[in-house]
Amino acid sequence: MGVSRDLATDIARTIDADGFDAPSRPSGSMGMMVPNWYWIIRDDDLEFAKSLTTGLAAAATSSLWDGTVSTSAIAGLVGGLLNTARAARAKGVQVPALTYKLLLALKTRKEGLSVDEATELLNVMFEDSPPLRASDIRDILTNLSATRVGDGSVIAFVGTDCDGRWHGSGV
Repeated sequence: MGVSRDLATDIARTIDADGFDAPSRPSGSMGMMVPNWYWIIRDDDLEFAKSLTTGLAAAATSSLWDGTVSTSAIAGLVGGLLNTARAARAKGVQVPALTYKLLLALKTRKEGLSVDEATELLNVMFEDSPPLRASDIRDILTNLSATRVGDGSVIAFVGTDCDGRWHGSGV
């Protein structure tokens, strides 16, 4: 029962290949290390393509393609970018690395994961940390199924199917 260690390792490698591991300071350096921030938002709330298309349409109507850059073209592009940032702030939420990795794991498994499978998988991914318990993972998933976001509304980032398997919900 559960996820085989080989499969868990493969999924962990796939997720880590995205480059979301915490940075480590090179030995002998005194540089400041900036921590990673993980931000989640539902795909339908982001509407990045719509905002970008609006900005590009404004740029196209002001002869950007003729080689002239006008103030309205720049304003259209900046407006689209700001609209996207506003949506991310209003409909997104910052989460710890464990929660983010759990969502990535759910996204890689179309058939979803049970709580026990998710626990095994995350224990492989965070093998240098103290072992996680299934109750910890269940609590995280329960919180993600009804999360209060920036604008005060409550959004489900995960859900369960009739077999009790958890799935990402449009993340």
